[in-house]
Amino acid sequence: MTFTKTSQKFGQWADSRANTVFGLGFASEQQLSKFAEKFQEVKEAAKLARDKSQEKVETLSNHSQESGRDTPSTNQASSINGTDDEKISHVGPEDVQLQTENEQLKSAVELSNTNAKKWETELQTLRENNARLVDALQESSSNVESWKKQLGVCKAESDTLREKVNLLFMSWELNDGHETIDPAL
Repeated sequence: MTFTKTSQKFGQWADSRANTVFGLGFASEQQLSKFAEKFQEVKEAAKLARDKSQEKVETLSNHSQESGRDTPSTNQASSINGTDDEKISHVGPEDVQLQTENEQLKSAVELSNTNAKKWETELQTLRENNARLVDALQESSSNVESWKKQLGVCKAESDTLREKVNLLFMSWELNDGHETIDPAL
């Protein structure tokens, strides 16, 4: 199995024997790094345990050949692996450490799943907020266009009124300050 960081807060590991990929999300990059380190430690410890087990099998196999005994492989496996009851009573410190690390990994996976659900909820909330903001922005843009049209109408009306005021003023000056009513105005 290999663990790969896929982003700052997410990682995955692939189990080729089970043909499965597991994804994990973490609250921080530090938690992801810590998990990756623990994963590597557990992986190396499992490899060492497997190697030691293999060495024991080879040692027992060589020892039985040297003593001239032929031990059937089923008896050999039984004597190496023992029954389930024997395994429970003969748990070594390495096994305890592996079990502890396994429990820690399970806890980390559970925490990761919890965090992933929280992040999914947060992502959904952000998407909803984003949709509302996009709608508000579109409405604002529409209002701006409407206001620009109204401003154009007001400017045109202002220009028209300014021209009329200028015409009235010029008419007043031409009449030496006497008021006259121009029917065109």
